[in-house]
Amino acid sequence: MMLSLLLLLAQAAGPNDPRCAGAPNRATAFAPALADSARLFRGTFSPDGLTLYYFRKGNLAEEDYRILVSRRTTEGWGRGERLVLGGDYSDLYPSVSPDGQRLVFTSYRPAPGDTATKPNAYLWYADRSGNGWGPPRFVASAALFGSYHSGPIIAADYSIHFARTSPDWRTKTEMIVRWDGKSYGPVEAVRGPAERWSAWRPGEYHVWGGQLVGRGDVLLLDISPLDGRGRRGPAQIWVSRRQGGDWSEPRPAGGGVNGTGWTNFLVPTPDGCSVIYVRDFSRFETVSLAALSGE
Repeated sequence: MMLSLLLLLAQAAGPNDPRCAGAPNRATAFAPALADSARLFRGTFSPDGLTLYYFRKGNLAEEDYRILVSRRTTEGWGRGERLVLGGDYSDLYPSVSPDGQRLVFTSYRPAPGDTATKPNAYLWYADRSGNGWGPPRFVASAALFGSYHSGPIIAADYSIHFARTSPDWRTKTEMIVRWDGKSYGPVEAVRGPAERWSAWRPGEYHVWGGQLVGRGDVLLLDISPLDGRGRRGPAQIWVSRRQGGDWSEPRPAGGGVNGTGWTNFLVPTPDGCSVIYVRDFSRFETVSLAALSGE
């Protein structure tokens, strides 16, 4: 997974690449037609950058989600359309492989062998079939029944990096399952890119996680401030940069991405020039990676 990720990052344009000249240097609305108050969550692009998959909450009072698809035309981004994946189930966290041939997601649909009375989210995938997707397949080796599986990212070799949260919600572990050409092998715990900052400034901040972007030399962190009672405020984006063999102290991201509300679910565009993210679970915004990382 790490090798595949680093190869993918190396192929992306650097933030100061001439191809990135048109990327916005301040937070800008992205696909305004998709705005939907308190219902929007993480997106992912097709390799050509012309299709956006994201998930939306249906019933605000329940764990009820739907994956939607928006396509870019000469007139801009179209409205999201429901992506039906083998039934009317709660599906979330879509991620498309770099070759566009596999879609991985988590779902509350019934999982083979799960006898728990309370449904939970597990990993599934579907392969490209014509202009759509084939039947979803359960990633059994990744599942720990009763636990919550979230945030999957599929790499070029089809390995899947994801997080597993314990039933009591006290423990979150970064995991990976690897594809051997026929099936997914046993799950492994891995060191996430944000782990070095997991205990950073205790009592002041909570670090949710992070991801490497650009050429692997920029780490974007999801960080919430803590109040006097230790309660977490809205997440904001912070930046740590590789400096030789070490990383710089995290600092708030630039480009006007942070405000008083939530800024999260950040995803790089396929060209590596920009990112999109969700503002207050209500709308997508975009900014150049150069402005975000302070270059």
